[in-house]
Amino acid sequence: MPRAGAFACSDDVFTRIWATSARTLETCMQSLMIDGIKRDRMPWIGDHALGILANAFAAGDAGIARDSLVALGRPRHGFVNGIADYSLWWLIAVRSYVRHFGDDGFARREAAHVRRFLETMDAFTDADGVLRPVAGEDAFGPAGERAVFIDWGVAFDDGRDPTALQVLWYWALRDGAEVLDLAGADDAGAWAARARGIRSVLFDRAWDAGRGAWRTYLDDGSRDAGHVDTTADAALAGYPNFLAVLAGLETDAAERPVAGIDGRAAAIAATATGTPFMQAFALLALARLGERGASVARIGSLWGGMLDAGAMTFWEEFGVDDDGAHAAMYGRPFGRSLAHAWASGPAALLPEAVLGIRPLEDGWRVVSVAPELGALEWASAIVPTPAGDLFVHADRAGVRVQAPAGVTVRTPGGEFAGSGEWASDAAAIGIATGSTPASSTT
Repeated sequence: MPRAGAFACSDDVFTRIWATSARTLETCMQSLMIDGIKRDRMPWIGDHALGILANAFAAGDAGIARDSLVALGRPRHGFVNGIADYSLWWLIAVRSYVRHFGDDGFARREAAHVRRFLETMDAFTDADGVLRPVAGEDAFGPAGERAVFIDWGVAFDDGRDPTALQVLWYWALRDGAEVLDLAGADDAGAWAARARGIRSVLFDRAWDAGRGAWRTYLDDGSRDAGHVDTTADAALAGYPNFLAVLAGLETDAAERPVAGIDGRAAAIAATATGTPFMQAFALLALARLGERGASVARIGSLWGGMLDAGAMTFWEEFGVDDDGAHAAMYGRPFGRSLAHAWASGPAALLPEAVLGIRPLEDGWRVVSVAPELGALEWASAIVPTPAGDLFVHADRAGVRVQAPAGVTVRTPGGEFAGSGEWASDAAAIGIATGSTPASSTT
């Protein structure tokens, strides 16, 4: 596949991480976006939800993203990939595809399938709108009786409602309603109202204002408002918090944490997610909470650690065994995929975390550029938007942006419309520098 995007910076490790992420993604772009080229060689929507982001920054290939969504969105029965939350990820991924590739026609063509997914999942809700799915005959075994997977290595208590699942349900409802609205569907407003309903339930039963963070489980009504999660709960606390950030579950005036405490970033940073898949989403959320330096440093540690171990493409799971082996997984000495699409997250993470590049409207019609270099001397990126290449370079002196026609660039120092080139000194645009550590790898 042609590589349309690029990222480079003054730290060679981060440059290599981006290039290796793009290469990892490319190996998995085989007519459809498959999870890895070694073992499964099949589409999984969790992988693809992340892959759409990486694709938008590294390849700009709308066709393979679209075709993969169509293929995954036609299950003969049951959930996508046999996992309830993967059906939610399909709805989220459809909206992400339209946002990053500007394909409004896809929203119209897929409206009936979006509606069917919403109706299928809504059938598993109680009177309050809380989602409690039940596994069918074709369920993915490790997802258990509720067909809820979330991530490898994550085990929620039986009989309790994980906040992370309800956050995904809110996100899917909201995004599904937006897709239906783009398609001009009459029922878009009704599904948006369902999203507002579960949002209220989440704040009533899962938001801890004292900590300024989300609890691991919905409060079942027997606990008081000051309930503190147990140690076991806290080990999973990052999941609802980073998913809520990405889902846009922001607090209003009545829901803000007491004394200005915001514990979401701490909960995210303290939780060791099981895979590069969820770790990428966690670090994206951390960056959007203003902890961009911490996000970049974690990328350097985790993905840079794979480079140190000799990775040519990025792996399905982090880690090297005590004896130096890194291929074992699933109880098999060579069970781990060593070129896995869901490990390609830095292809999107680094341009956003370092240069603040992200689409604010569908098809990148409005794009944010807000560099935060930390310890880096300079960084550059090319993003293949539907309108053409967006180029951004930032260094200690300032920033230079080249934008195609039809794209409005929004910066801390103002905004301008393409096509053309715009430049500013560091003070005018508000380039943030600081003590962000350089990569800990060599």
